[in-house]
Amino acid sequence: IVQAEVVERSESEPAQTKRTLTLYSSTVCSPCKTIKPILEKQMLGRATEYHVLTIDPNNIEPEIKQQFEEAGVTQVPTLICKEDGKEVGRLSGYSGVRPLLDVLKAWEVI
Repeated sequence: IVQAEVVERSESEPAQTKRTLTLYSSTVCSPCKTIKPILEKQMLGRATEYHVLTIDPNNIEPEIKQQFEEAGVTQVPTLICKEDGKEVGRLSGYSGVRPLLDVLKAWEVI
């Protein structure tokens, strides 16, 4: 199951904003291992900050677990796009390269 969400930006918001893209993944998640190098390649040279948070189900660090919980991440991979600290998009699951790239374009990060 793949879910993508885009939150519309209001007209009054400035066009030049700071965006961050965070991948929530797991060491035992096959789609996570597939998506990570695709994202790394796409994010090279981009103005958007890119972060990866990986959880190891066999050795869960409290800080990482807390970050997953605070973000409301219930499945991996989950990709969250933020603009000036506010969530503007979320993609849960993975269904291939083309749908992933389409979402990244819709979020204006590539």
